[in-house]
Amino acid sequence: MSKSENDFNTLTIEAGAQIEQLANVTAAMADAYGTGVCGILGTLSALKRVEEALDQVRRAVVAEARTGGYTWQELGDTLGTTRQAAQERFK
Repeated sequence: MSKSENDFNTLTIEAGAQIEQLANVTAAMADAYGTGVCGILGTLSALKRVEEALDQVRRAVVAEARTGGYTWQELGDTLGTTRQAAQERFK
């Protein structure tokens, strides 16, 4: 395995751990906020922060993938979008 593949695998594992932590925090917030209007709005606010954090992780993984030689086509296919849309979003 090349250094860039190893770096990419390490980043992917770290990203997965961060995503799991964010999911746990979000679930705990939803439990704490409850189902009333304030609880629902609090949960939505927490989810917005989680989405922002996930976007940062996604951008880091895409940057590492590009450094590792993955093409925009491969990234677009993986993300369920076109090559051009992936390139425009992450370049």
